[in-house]
Order: sequence, then C-alpha cells, then structure tokens
Amino acid sequence: MINYSIKCFGVFRQFGDTLCVTVDAGSSVQQIKAALVQQLGEQHKTLVEESVLANDNAILPNAYILQEETPLSILPPVCGG
Repeated sequence: MINYSIKCFGVFRQFGDTLCVTVDAGSSVQQIKAALVQQLGEQHKTLVEESVLANDNAILPNAYILQEETPLSILPPVCGG
C-alpha cells in the first residue's frame, strides 16, 4: 500500500490544504480518483472525475500507473472568459 498526499486547489480547498489516500502499489490515477470519491462522498464524484491529478512535472492521464509515493495535486476544471 502507498500513501499519497494530494495538494488541493480551487474548490477542493474546502476539504483542507491536502487530502491523503492509501491505495495499492501500481494503482492508476483513475484508482486514486476512486479512492478520493470514497473519502469525499458520492456527491463529489463528478467533480473528482472531471478534475486532473498532476505531479511536479505534468498532468497525469487517468491510465497513468504510479509505482511509488510521490506528491500529487488535484486541479478542478476551470471556467473563464
């Protein structure tokens, strides 16, 4: 099992500065998002699914497999004009 600390931005700040989830080693970004939904509740499922996770270098696709503990950030969708 690996613990991921996820820095919160935007609307996710209502949950604090960081969220922590524990998933199996070799989990995908999508599996980490599923763990977040379990933690935050089904009412936040759409928000989590439409958001992206990023490491220090890039936005990670949902199929990306994380092999080791690394700091992550969750970025909600943004609207602008």
